[in-house]
Amino acid sequence: MSSTDKKSQVIIDLNKILNENDFTEIRQMENEFKLNGWCFVYLPKELIPDPKLLKEMTLFSFGYRNIWLFESDP
Repeated sequence: MSSTDKKSQVIIDLNKILNENDFTEIRQMENEFKLNGWCFVYLPKELIPDPKLLKEMTLFSFGYRNIWLFESDP
């Protein structure tokens, strides 16, 4: 792909959708899904998992499914 064909990637601000019901951001997200089948999303701070929680989780992949297992303290 040449540099003239490259499109700058849109990053959707999930905070605007969840807290402000920003229709423009929702429409942008819909367009990205239509064009790419996916989109980049900026997560608000309150939706970013705690590092301790991430450390306690283990991801197992079974074919097309991912299953999160949480390790509990004994």
